[in-house]
Amino acid sequence: PGEGMQALQVDTKFFNGTMLVMNNEQCGKNGRGGVSLYDVSNPAKPVKLSEHFGDRANLSRGDANDTHSAFAWDTGDRAYVVTTDNFESGGADVDIL
Repeated sequence: PGEGMQALQVDTKFFNGTMLVMNNEQCGKNGRGGVSLYDVSNPAKPVKLSEHFGDRANLSRGDANDTHSAFAWDTGDRAYVVTTDNFESGGADVDIL
């Protein structure tokens, strides 16, 4: 993880609780990219919701791109994560999930 770790309250029809959003910067040959989401409504028992998802435009790797930063927000009936990765356009790529 890097600059993109954030916990926030999310209330949508699919999830209601505290969600941890974590960017994944690949470190070494076995590193995994993308963004991971965890339900941390009970911090003593986090629950994995999704791991290593995101922009896969760098298909030669077979994994989500190295995600440099992530930021999430809840709009009321939807929630979004904006990410930047280190592969496309010299790091100027922005994806909204």
